[in-house]
Amino acid sequence: MEIDATQDTEYYKTLDCLLQNNEHYGNTAKALFIHRNTLTYRLAQIENHLGVDMHNSGIISYLKFCINLIKNNESELNA
Repeated sequence: MEIDATQDTEYYKTLDCLLQNNEHYGNTAKALFIHRNTLTYRLAQIENHLGVDMHNSGIISYLKFCINLIKNNESELNA
């Protein structure tokens, strides 16, 4: 989220959408209205910034957990 704010990117939104679509690239690209190559590029950038392998099921589970925590925290702050 900090990188998005400072570099005007949409990595958080991309990652969230990918996880909501169960890592399905085609559905994620459609939902974001971007080309699949753009999605692949963004995911490579996310992997690079986070230092993780997005093809590791343990990492995916951890990222889902983290995003759910962020969303729950945001909803509590807005309540």
